[in-house]
Amino acid sequence: MQLQMIRILFMAFLCNVYCAIGQAKIHLVNQSEINNTFLQNQDTLSNRILHFWATWCAPCVKELKELDAASEQLQGLERVQFISLDFKKDTSKVRFFIKDKPWMRLVYLMDAPNYNSWIDWFSESWSGSIPCTIVYRKGAPAKVYEKNLNMEQWKNILRE
Repeated sequence: MQLQMIRILFMAFLCNVYCAIGQAKIHLVNQSEINNTFLQNQDTLSNRILHFWATWCAPCVKELKELDAASEQLQGLERVQFISLDFKKDTSKVRFFIKDKPWMRLVYLMDAPNYNSWIDWFSESWSGSIPCTIVYRKGAPAKVYEKNLNMEQWKNILRE
């Protein structure tokens, strides 16, 4: 009986470890954290790539599925910081979408309902449409792509 209990506990432990390995990390950032996480230290923005998307955005989903298919060939994809504009209540949808995409190690989920108040913080030339990729060089937004990028464009961005 005791041996059976130990086996059950061991199997439960293995299950928890196995399930945790594949878990994608989602970091919720609210409006006050936006400044601290992305904008306060401009040195940290040097050569940073931010990609804004959402699970409810068909062009975003299409682009991310294409990225997933090409992720093995895209060198530097780990430099991209993925920022979801899904609603906080839809965190499980985001987690489900990214669970099989190891190249999306960490996804930021914006918990800032007044989008118009922070869009210009990232780039004054960004209208707020998604998908959007902002490439920072030397702490300033160098390029803003407000469209679905093809794989050749992604390769060029990641090469810079």
